[in-house]
Amino acid sequence: MNRILLLLSLALGAGTVVRAQQNIYILEYPIGIATGDLHDYIDNPSFRGFNFGYRNMVDENRAVGLDIGWQTFFEKKDLATYYDGTAALTGVQYRYMNGFTASLQVDQVFADGKDIRPFIGIGAGTSYVRRTLDMGLYRLEQDPWQFMVQPEAGVSLYLANGNALLLSANYYWGAKTKDLDAQSWLAMSIAFAFGD
Repeated sequence: MNRILLLLSLALGAGTVVRAQQNIYILEYPIGIATGDLHDYIDNPSFRGFNFGYRNMVDENRAVGLDIGWQTFFEKKDLATYYDGTAALTGVQYRYMNGFTASLQVDQVFADGKDIRPFIGIGAGTSYVRRTLDMGLYRLEQDPWQFMVQPEAGVSLYLANGNALLLSANYYWGAKTKDLDAQSWLAMSIAFAFGD
């Protein structure tokens, strides 16, 4: 079901590209901070990630588009105990979580025509989470698809050539599945936006 939602999201996003009047492309570097269940599993921040965004300005203040991203978290735990059902495993653990996200976005832009423009947005789509625990010869993996919601807020600073620098905060929340609790993280990002 989640794979079907992803394909529909991508197809709808592709449709906005065809009708584009003003296209904006965004290259983004996020720093992730784990929250909720993910923070309980890995509490280190993540400096490894990358996002790509596309927006079509439907009018002066509204944009629709697509975000695709990847964020990875890692932590080494010395002599920690991990519980898997009725089993308890103790040892040096290497914990990883890779989150691959895709969402349709709608943004509201304020202060039209100014060099500094705040914006807010909301997105919905899917995330593929690959959660791995390595301990000695053992590896435990979970890799569910989750329905995801992605609110965002930020500010764009327009440069003289029409391009822009963006500072933003995105909150990624993937809904609980039968295989994994809800996974969430906050990403503080810097981005470069350019258009045609």
